[in-house]
Amino acid sequence: MPSDYQSTTVFRDAAHQLASVGWHVYPTVIGRRKPAIRDWPNAATIKPEQIKAWWGRWPDANVGVSTKKSRLIGIDLDGERGADSAHDWMEEYGPLPACPSVTTRRGCHLYFRAPEGVMIRSSQSKIAPGVDVLAVGATMPPSVRDGVQAYHWQPGLAPWEIETPELPDWLLDLLTAGNREPEDLPPSAPSKPVLHDEWGPKPSYAQKALEAAADAIARAGEGEQQTMLMRQSFGIGQLLGAGLMPLAYAEAVLIRAGMEMHNFDRHRRWTRQEVAACVRRGLEQGQRRPREPRERR
Repeated sequence: MPSDYQSTTVFRDAAHQLASVGWHVYPTVIGRRKPAIRDWPNAATIKPEQIKAWWGRWPDANVGVSTKKSRLIGIDLDGERGADSAHDWMEEYGPLPACPSVTTRRGCHLYFRAPEGVMIRSSQSKIAPGVDVLAVGATMPPSVRDGVQAYHWQPGLAPWEIETPELPDWLLDLLTAGNREPEDLPPSAPSKPVLHDEWGPKPSYAQKALEAAADAIARAGEGEQQTMLMRQSFGIGQLLGAGLMPLAYAEAVLIRAGMEMHNFDRHRRWTRQEVAACVRRGLEQGQRRPREPRERR
């Protein structure tokens, strides 16, 4: 442990500062991310006396935040793949809103307010390659790993320096696309739909296929939109059945493309529910007939 971290109150002070903005904190094992207390997602606190007691017992404990209890969602952009995914998002949706941001050893964490009553699950590379979702807990600055500080607030982007924004609508769609309950599925859904949470062995191929399908849907002409939705969703469903991409991500992309279709009937516009039902039906039917990408000769 570096000498500047010994016999100081740096971790306790950081915990108090996070608690002051409503982020519920808990101690983790010295130099690690393992919680030092039981039931930490619920036991995390903003109470000064409890923080003083915990860091009085473990003065060098790292600082964790229960994102669940604090109503936060952390987006972990991990390595080059995470950075590439963020770049793709910004090209499609525009810049992300300024938010509390942490630099890590491999990338960065971005924090947003989670909406009330919406279930969001933690995941790894499910919504995009190299993007993890921190829906239960996260490690905060100035926490240490391998004897050195591994987490740093980006300048001007600590939660006491900037408001924590709500999740952008498009990001919320990606995060919740896989949260449907069984009764919400169309009648044609299999009793146990195939679910692949990770990108398969050919992520570049899968991403390009999904982008092409979304483009074809968005450009569908008059009289062919429903057929195009079903056809393209079926094709992507076949790749899902082969385990090449995450269901939630593919579904969100295709639904968004469907909502971008030109409205040829000013009296009858596609609703999101109609688009989603058509996309899900196509995906589910396609998953029953998995298709591996053809090898080039």
